[in-house]
Amino acid sequence: MWKVKLLYEGLIERSVWGDVLRACSTITYLTDGTEHILVDIGHPSHAMMVLGPLRQVGLTPETITKVVITHIHRDHVGNRDAFVNARFYVHEKEGSEYISVFDPQKEDGRLEVVKGDDIQLDNGLKLIHTPGHSWGSMSLVVEGFELSTLKEEVCTMEDGVLVIAGDAVPNHGNIQKDIAPLFRVDKTACHSSLARIREMADVVITGHQGYLVLKKEKQ
Repeated sequence: MWKVKLLYEGLIERSVWGDVLRACSTITYLTDGTEHILVDIGHPSHAMMVLGPLRQVGLTPETITKVVITHIHRDHVGNRDAFVNARFYVHEKEGSEYISVFDPQKEDGRLEVVKGDDIQLDNGLKLIHTPGHSWGSMSLVVEGFELSTLKEEVCTMEDGVLVIAGDAVPNHGNIQKDIAPLFRVDKTACHSSLARIREMADVVITGHQGYLVLKKEKQ
């Protein structure tokens, strides 16, 4: 079973006109005892949002074996040079201009540009293409998990499905009320991705507002 810890619950601050003043992604760590994986790594100016919590759980950046990037926006891909041993995963639909920020990792042979709608990883993990916010947005699907934050144990679902959704689901209200993200490239694709995540997920980790339990564990 995967142990999943929410290292940082994310933030997004807007002006009264709706402009983004400050944003940092949710940062999630998961391990099966062998792999040490991060999903999104925050804004470059908020390094302590990821490095500090890692230290709290007894890890260093060098420990991380994989980094999944849900999409290549600045508030999700900062601090990437700290993870010198990690293999990075991005979706090809993000486009070469965006993917080029990972050229140093590519030169080291540590960049995996994935293709398609369903990408099977090791140990039962799966990436799914969930476009709309960006063309190459993707989510990580975890089957069987124990979820906690730095403060509390949340839930254990041996047969449950956790979706770490990035900005396919920026906030709770997006999936609760079927609201497309405010910033998007395709509204129809946003709604399709929301529907796909809602159908499969017992718990979702959003892009900027921590976790949300959608379904109680089956008895």
